[in-house]
Amino acid sequence: MSSSKKARQARYEERTIEAKAAKMRLEQQQKDKRNRLIMVGVVGLLVLALIVVLVIVLGGANNGAKGGNGDSSKIAGTKDAISYAEPASYPSGRGIWVGPNGALSNEEITEALKSKKPIIEFFFSFDCNICADLTTHNHDDLADAAASGKALVVYRPEITHGTPYATVASNAIIHVAEHQPTAFPAVLKALTEYSDPLLNSATLEKTLTSKDPDITSEDGAVAKVTQLVTAAGGDLQGATGLGSQDYLMTAGKIMTDEREVRGTPTLFVDGKRKELTNQFIQGPGLATYLLEGK
Repeated sequence: MSSSKKARQARYEERTIEAKAAKMRLEQQQKDKRNRLIMVGVVGLLVLALIVVLVIVLGGANNGAKGGNGDSSKIAGTKDAISYAEPASYPSGRGIWVGPNGALSNEEITEALKSKKPIIEFFFSFDCNICADLTTHNHDDLADAAASGKALVVYRPEITHGTPYATVASNAIIHVAEHQPTAFPAVLKALTEYSDPLLNSATLEKTLTSKDPDITSEDGAVAKVTQLVTAAGGDLQGATGLGSQDYLMTAGKIMTDEREVRGTPTLFVDGKRKELTNQFIQGPGLATYLLEGK
């Protein structure tokens, strides 16, 4: 082979080698690019998974801090305890939860529920004659169950005959529960002890017919309730809307629509309705019956 032919052959082989090398470099670059894309995708999926986990964990924590279902308008833990998510504010129909030291805040309710103590709910009205019969003999029984720590007691004031006294007294105990929680037991006792003799089954008709101003007049009711609350160690200074039925109407709607309660008095223990008999309308022993079934 001539020298010129050999030179051409060498150049051809060199170009062939260079072409193969270029092709290999291109294939390697494409492979590297695919690997980078795959790595970016994997990292993205890991980040997304981490975000989802964080959302679930933080969401669960928020459920505990809120109403147990992520709803900050409800009190945490109440849904599990009484099969009803308690509203977090009184204007929304919140009941008055009571423990050994008086009325409880939302946070104190959630903490108290951890003890798993029985929960007694008492739906009542200050002008319900059967309620008056019942509390004449059993007000102290229920109050002692809370004060002794045997149970949490939830008072749920409702509207029966719509007297100004019942309206004003209900708004008064809500104000005291919210602003002077330790005074609540004494205030409730004072208001109950005043109205029970006037509005029980034997006296209700006479009291309403005689138009006792402390019961049937809003001005008279405000004056009487204020006097009783003050004497019991409470304070209604700053209280507004004592004659308004807004709370009672909201609570009443919850009572009938959500709790299926059709009248007062009604009692629940741990979210379950307990049947009442004349035994407790005519005599004591209600708390023992509710807590021990005796």
